[in-house]
Amino acid sequence: MGRNYRRGYLAELRAKGELEKEGYLVLRTAGSKGPFDLVAVRKDGVRLIQVKRCRDGDGIRPGDLRALGALPVPPGTTKELWVWRDGEGFVRRETLGGGDHSVPTLAESLERCAVLECVPRLREGGGEEGALVACGTADCPLERARRALGAKGPRA
Repeated sequence: MGRNYRRGYLAELRAKGELEKEGYLVLRTAGSKGPFDLVAVRKDGVRLIQVKRCRDGDGIRPGDLRALGALPVPPGTTKELWVWRDGEGFVRRETLGGGDHSVPTLAESLERCAVLECVPRLREGGGEEGALVACGTADCPLERARRALGAKGPRA
């Protein structure tokens, strides 16, 4: 693991830990080149979080903020930027506005999600590292998110 990757990874784990203490189910998008590093789900909403780590300053380019702000998200979802500065901890936590809110809610998307009917996924924490779990089971990350949003019983 490269040094910079490891530092960023550790900042993501710290953010994940804080969110879990607040009662969120947190999914880390490991190795993702997408716009968000963490997806935090709780009954009252969803938080999409980009975590940055820097030695000084805030490591944020204005274009990055505009791009994140313009991304469409479902109602009840926030887009956030957290910045970890070495030796100081999280020095910035910003909720970003903007984006088109005409997309389905996450709960609606999960109800229709074809991914739950496809290949197994890797277990996230709480189990043997690298162990496979079947989609649609209680251990499936998307099924856990669906239940955290208030769904009851197995998917129909």
